[in-house]
Amino acid sequence: MINKQRNFTILHTLFLNTILAGLYIAFAQLGSLLIIPPADATLFWPAAGIAFAFVYLYGFAILPGLLAGVLAYQYLIFSLNEPPWTFSQHLILTGFFTSGVLVHSILGAVLCWRFL
Repeated sequence: MINKQRNFTILHTLFLNTILAGLYIAFAQLGSLLIIPPADATLFWPAAGIAFAFVYLYGFAILPGLLAGVLAYQYLIFSLNEPPWTFSQHLILTGFFTSGVLVHSILGAVLCWRFL
């Protein structure tokens, strides 16, 4: 079991959050290359593994970096593509997607801490 009570400095935590945000964006872009048309689905999402690994290894202190990475990727996708939605509809969809990423990363890490 991993020691979840780590004492990181603020700079170290900020550095980890920045690295996580960048890695999430990079691996989400990589995952978007794996999309199979016409369903716009992918077999796996590499960014999910990055998100889970960081939450598992570093705890809840890196959740702001994960949130920033997910929101930045969604903004990037929204600004490059013209979806058939309004901006407010896109914000709602982004909120659902972001909450899903956060919940699955937290739940996966908590279950691993508990049972492994």
